[in-house]
Amino acid sequence: MHRYVKCLVAAMLFFVSVFPFAHAQVLTDRNMLMPELSGNWKTLETVHFRIHHEDKYKAYAQQVATIAERVHARLSPWLGWQPQDATEIVLLDTVDLSNGYASPLPYNHISIYMLPPVDGELMDQTPWLEMVITHEYVHILHLDMASGSPQAMRNIFGRSTDLFTLFDFPQLFAPSWVTEGLAVYGESGYAGEDGNAAKYGRLNSAFFDAMMRMEVQRGLRSLTEVTYNAGYRWPYGQMYLYGAYFFKFVEEKYGREAVVNYIKVYGDNLIPFRMETRSLKIFNKYAYEVWVEYQDYLTRRFSPQLDAIRHQNRFATHTVYDAPYSNSALTAASNGDLYFLHDDASSSPQIRRLHADGSNEAVLEGRGVQDMDWHDESGLLISKFAVCNNTNVYSDLYQWQPGLKAAKRLTHCGRYVFAVWRPDGKAIAAIQFEAGLSRLVLLDSEGKFISLLADMPMGDVLGHIDWSPDGASVVASIQRKKSGWNLELLDVHSQQWQALTYGNDLVQKPRFAADGTGIYFLSDHDRVWNLRRLALGSKKIDTISNTTSAILEAVQMPDQSYRMVEYTPDGKAIVAVQPQSETDVNSYNAHSSNLQSVVAISNDADYQPYPYTAVKDYTPWNTLRPHSWFPLLGISADRTSTAGFLMSGSDALSFHTWQAAPLYYYDLKQLGGLANYSFYNTLTLSVQRQFLLQGNKDAAVRYLDDEQHYQALLHHLFNTYDSSTYVAGGVARELIDAQVFQGAGVAQKFQNTIAGVIAQYDNSRFYKLSVAPVDGRRLQLLEEGYVADSDYSGKTLRLDWNEYIALRGNNALHVRLLRAEGDTGIRAYRLGGVNETLSTIGGVTGLGRRSFPLRGYPAGLAELAGSNMGLFTAEWAIPLGYHYDGLIMPPVGIGRESLTLFVDSADAWNQGEAVELRTGLGIEWNIETLLGYDLLHLATTLGYAKGVDQGGESQLYLKVVLPFL
Repeated sequence: MHRYVKCLVAAMLFFVSVFPFAHAQVLTDRNMLMPELSGNWKTLETVHFRIHHEDKYKAYAQQVATIAERVHARLSPWLGWQPQDATEIVLLDTVDLSNGYASPLPYNHISIYMLPPVDGELMDQTPWLEMVITHEYVHILHLDMASGSPQAMRNIFGRSTDLFTLFDFPQLFAPSWVTEGLAVYGESGYAGEDGNAAKYGRLNSAFFDAMMRMEVQRGLRSLTEVTYNAGYRWPYGQMYLYGAYFFKFVEEKYGREAVVNYIKVYGDNLIPFRMETRSLKIFNKYAYEVWVEYQDYLTRRFSPQLDAIRHQNRFATHTVYDAPYSNSALTAASNGDLYFLHDDASSSPQIRRLHADGSNEAVLEGRGVQDMDWHDESGLLISKFAVCNNTNVYSDLYQWQPGLKAAKRLTHCGRYVFAVWRPDGKAIAAIQFEAGLSRLVLLDSEGKFISLLADMPMGDVLGHIDWSPDGASVVASIQRKKSGWNLELLDVHSQQWQALTYGNDLVQKPRFAADGTGIYFLSDHDRVWNLRRLALGSKKIDTISNTTSAILEAVQMPDQSYRMVEYTPDGKAIVAVQPQSETDVNSYNAHSSNLQSVVAISNDADYQPYPYTAVKDYTPWNTLRPHSWFPLLGISADRTSTAGFLMSGSDALSFHTWQAAPLYYYDLKQLGGLANYSFYNTLTLSVQRQFLLQGNKDAAVRYLDDEQHYQALLHHLFNTYDSSTYVAGGVARELIDAQVFQGAGVAQKFQNTIAGVIAQYDNSRFYKLSVAPVDGRRLQLLEEGYVADSDYSGKTLRLDWNEYIALRGNNALHVRLLRAEGDTGIRAYRLGGVNETLSTIGGVTGLGRRSFPLRGYPAGLAELAGSNMGLFTAEWAIPLGYHYDGLIMPPVGIGRESLTLFVDSADAWNQGEAVELRTGLGIEWNIETLLGYDLLHLATTLGYAKGVDQGGESQLYLKVVLPFL
């Protein structure tokens, strides 16, 4: 589930904070991976769902309709909740990854990415659509659930996306492990009155067992560690893992009804974050006491598994590379070199080469790499992500050979997720995905299409492939609708498939042995992912590894040994195992004599998607209307008291968004407020009118300002996988009528209209364990000028260059050069203070911005104002720790921690004046403050700055950035 909704809601709490705050100014394209405006969008409506899809995906949408209705029939009675309105489902084919997300705000909606999983923790015998719809609809029913006072508030105010969300959507304000754990529990066949007889899903998977065995081996996490970890500590999916087993533990110790009651009791929780109260009501124990019981349950369940596997000890392995955290995509050369992808989560991923003597080096940047295959003459064949049509992320093929600085791109928007060289290196077999369907194609060595080798019908999925040494056949892992995952052999000439295995176990990543007599692959026989071997023509599967966790990849080396990726408590390590000559005691039949069909909705005898034929053209009006209102009341003794309300809306495809807050100044009998509208994140319009008192109560003259602001902006982001280029043009106008409110003075009127253009390039990166942006630059160029009847005149040009440099030990250097030149008549640039803020007239556009920080100097100094400006900043960020822990009550914790040493040097001047730089030095202590468990991450900074030149001062300050990068 996306956490962005929760962050936006919780941020409302801090709008009245006594602390200064700012917003992280990072441009992101909200259209990335989202519905494409050019699509021919349709809506298929059922009793409980509206399914939005492109017309070409009608058959897929019909499948979704049937499955979703049956999932609803199973889950709604289980959780005892019926949504008031239909749930919006959006089908997306915009990224070559398997995923989905759900949110109850501003209405219940689910988005599903259509690509089915073929490996990793999501790989399952259950068809992808059933698994993802079940998981996401558990989220909808769970998070939509409310009773008592929260339900009463929702009946009055609607589905709030403001401060009231704390009270009318209580289920949102629990740790992520509760939300995700319940969904994994539900996806795994435990939902329903008696539970589903078929136990699939992650909670029943060998991979989840392996992950938890490693947690038991390493030492189980405490309640607060899991509660405050939002994916920054290995294993990154902790909230899914611990959450799922927690509900299984509750079922086994306290009964299945306790699982549902644990959720329901939170539905009337008017005061958020009351996890202790919830635990006392259900278990009559404090949360930490129940967690200790849970840890004991995990130890008793998984320690015997660890002991039993260790006692076998049939295969001697040794580690050859274990630098944290992820090592993957193994492929070997005939000289014994091993190529693999390494990702340490704090710098750019690298393709590395490991030699037989143990030495290794980086050979190529590996960002976006999904899979690799080596050929001694043709080099590395790489499948990696690339941006297509500006907002989609698809897999394309690249070729790299030793001596080249960069890989050569072979395909463009080809969607080839896995590919292997033919043994002669002159052709490529590749798996292509589109619209949730897969096919096997033959390409030439330049990536050009030659022929179709195999086309999978809906419900069947191609996994991984490999060529036979003679090039006559291809082995593949294939998920068949009825029989699940097995290995099959394709005769390239006849294009006929031959089943090699036929069983209930998951199989993946098959490769031919070097001599072509057998196939080695991974499977979860006996609920442990190990390396297996099948001799062609044989019906027996032998085991050739023995891990206490899971083997995730394997490749055969020239000396017939194997290199494998093994899951460990600290990451994915590369280990080596020597082949065994003796007969393996752990062998399995390749063909089961009594295999039953996969238990799935799509395999039910009465399954029929085609009755769902009532398809209409998509319209935004069903969802664009406001779904809530929030009262706004301001009381003042100075004739600026207000009453009004806040509303907003967004359609299901996010093409249109709007906000409106009409206000009535009842002392003045005037209307004001604000409104804005955005179309496809390309056109933004806004208008605002407010009345403000200028001057304090004791001033000789006080003015009542009638301020009106209008903005229009056309903007667009041009995206690649490594960078974005933003261009915009807009107009911002302000009208200020200052009437004398107190004392003797002269009424004044101000009006300014600014037209400008902005261009920004950004290829900076912020990795999972970074403490500051690293690797790259952010460059902005802005030109603007006053037009029409403005009180100011002239033009200005501004360049803002930020360079980010990664240093050893996850340290980071940031260098900034800001330079502005303006005509004499423009509103002056001003330096001083510690916060980055945007001007009123330009709002989020940045037009008309004139104030910039200079730490160590107060804002408002006349010496630091002028039509020209220059600023140089150097910052050194030093990591101090990654904590991700906190308190259950109050729900406050700490994430990452760092120090920043900085120097600022700047001046502002008018034409003809000498430049006199003022320099400030200082130190900042940065803490990622976690509020509401893992809900909201605030970049909190306590800083000290000292201005060493004229006008400088000592400044101790606290600032907060919403949200943390």
